[in-house]
Amino acid sequence: MKQLSIVCILLLFVPLYVCAQVTTAQGQIITAEDTIDVVFAIPVKLPDSLPDYEKLQRRFIYNDAAGKQVRVTPRHAKEIRFAYNSETIRMISTNKLVLDSASMSGYTFLKLDIDGTLKLYTYYYTSRSVEMDVGAIKIPPYSSNGQKKIFSKREGEFIIPRFFIIDMKHYLSDCPELVSKIQNKDFERGDEDSIVNFYNDTCGK
Repeated sequence: MKQLSIVCILLLFVPLYVCAQVTTAQGQIITAEDTIDVVFAIPVKLPDSLPDYEKLQRRFIYNDAAGKQVRVTPRHAKEIRFAYNSETIRMISTNKLVLDSASMSGYTFLKLDIDGTLKLYTYYYTSRSVEMDVGAIKIPPYSSNGQKKIFSKREGEFIIPRFFIIDMKHYLSDCPELVSKIQNKDFERGDEDSIVNFYNDTCGK
């Protein structure tokens, strides 16, 4: 019974099969010299029908005038924009991001959630486990999807709070009213949108 309980608990962390499809979206490739209008092939996850941002962090794909498939990586563009569900999605290229718990190296596209004096980005990643032995039971590897919210006040500078109150108190020290709200837990981890909007409305002008 004890071993069965362990298996039941661990099965909760095994994600269901995720289907994927591709849809087209009007967009732009923005480089240092030019802006090019294209139609992107956007990978979409089901059942939520949202773009697969983890894949898009690595590359975008479109067909040129001759019908040839072209890949655009973060090395080739400063920014990618595309329209999805009446929203303009912006992905910004950078090679300045350093992550501890999520594997990332070199250039990547980061999804820009909020623009302004203080910007908010999201980095998407998948964590994968190794096979484990629990007593006589062998637990197969499993994966889980995650996100990291990233703050930036200057180009090429990215802050990922580890100790949320301490790190945000230091980074947002130029906005005492906001720091007070964070210390009083009016704003906590998970309230990143509200934190950025408050900063830009109150202290970022």
